[in-house]
Amino acid sequence: CTPTPCEGRACGSDGCGTSCGACPSGQACDEAAGVCLPCVRETKDEFCSRLAGAGKVCGEIADKDNCSGERRAEDCGDCLEGKACSSENKCVEACEPETREAFCARLAAAGKVCGEVAELDNCTGLSRREECGDCPADHECTQINTCVPTSCEPESKAQFCSRLQKECGSVIALDNCEAQREEDCGICFSGTCEDNLCVSCVYEEPQDFCQRMATFENKECGVVVGQDHCGNDRSEDCGTGNCAAEEVCDHRTNRCGVCTQESETEFCARMAAAGKVCGLVTGDDNCTGLDRLVYCRYHCANGAVCQNNQCVGAAGDCNDPVVLQPAQYNPNRFLARGDTSLGASTLQGTCAADSSGKELVYRIAVGGTEPRRLVASVVAVFSPVLYLRSACDGPADQTC
Repeated sequence: CTPTPCEGRACGSDGCGTSCGACPSGQACDEAAGVCLPCVRETKDEFCSRLAGAGKVCGEIADKDNCSGERRAEDCGDCLEGKACSSENKCVEACEPETREAFCARLAAAGKVCGEVAELDNCTGLSRREECGDCPADHECTQINTCVPTSCEPESKAQFCSRLQKECGSVIALDNCEAQREEDCGICFSGTCEDNLCVSCVYEEPQDFCQRMATFENKECGVVVGQDHCGNDRSEDCGTGNCAAEEVCDHRTNRCGVCTQESETEFCARMAAAGKVCGLVTGDDNCTGLDRLVYCRYHCANGAVCQNNQCVGAAGDCNDPVVLQPAQYNPNRFLARGDTSLGASTLQGTCAADSSGKELVYRIAVGGTEPRRLVASVVAVFSPVLYLRSACDGPADQTC
C-alpha cells in the first residue's frame, strides 16, 4: 500500500489505515481534499435514502451519523404489500411464520424429536427455540434431541468403528447410546490412514524420493535419510545429481556447495593437529565429509617409529635385551601395529635365516610364573615373516 502523505490534511485517512485527524463536532471531512467542512445533519429521510443505496431499505436501521459518526437508529419504513422486512433490512417475499407444531414437525423429519430444539426460523432466518415434547416411556431425550432406551448398553469399540465405517486412527463420534466417545480404530497393515480409512500407498521410486527430499527438506545429495510419502523410514543414495558442475556434496549435511579440497599436505597438517601425525591416516575429507586415506610422510625423530599414526620409541634390535616398542598384553587378545618401512634393517644372529629387509620388534611382557600360550597372526599389505621367541633376557637364551 502506498500512503497519501497526511501533511497538509486535517482529516481523513492516508489510504493505508492511518488517520490524518478528525473533525470537530458539527463538521464533516471531505475525504478527497482532507479538509473539515461545516456539516448539516441528515434528516431521517436522507439517512434512510443513504442506507437504501447500501441495500438496507426497511425496518429499524442502525448506522453512523453523517456528522458525528456516532451510532444512530431510524425506522426506515415498511415493505410493499406481499413483502416482508428481513433481519438484514431487505424486502423479501412475505412469509407466514411456522407455529410451534409446524416448527417441531419440520425438525422431527431431520431427526430432532424431543426436548428444547434450537433451529433457524423459517421466515427471519434467526435462531428460534421451541419445546418439542417428551420421549415415550422407558426412553430418554439425548443432548442431540433424539430418543434412546433409558437402559442403553454401549457398543464395543469394534462395533463403534464398524457402525461408523472407520478403519483406522482416532475417531470422535456419538455411540449407539448417543454419548460422545473417542476410540482408536487401529492401524493400517498396508497403505496409509487417510480420513480414518486405509488407503493403499504406491511405492515412491528412489529418484522421486530424492527429488522430494531436495525440494522440501533441502537434502540435495549423498545418502539421504527420511520418510517416504507412505510414512516409512527410508535411506537412499541420492548421488550428486542436484549439484552443479562446480559443486561437491557435503555428506554431513546433504547439501551441495563449492569447496576446494585440501592438498595432502594440508590434510596431514589438520590430522596432525588431531593427534594423527604419521603413516596411513584416515580422516574426514574437508569438503565431502567422507573418509579419506592419505599417506602422511612425516618422519619420526630420534629413531622413533610410526605406530597407530603416532611416533613411538623405536623397535629394538633382535639381539637387544631391551626392546623400546612394547605391546600391551591382554590375556584375551591384543594388537600391535607398525610400519615396517620406517623400521631398521638390523636383524642378526640366530633369529632368522633370512636377515634381509626392515623389521619391527615388539616386547610383550606377560608376567607371572604359570605357563602362557600365545598364538600370533599377522595382517599386512605385503607378506612379512613373523618370528616369536620365548625370552629376550640375553642373546644366549634366544629361541626363534
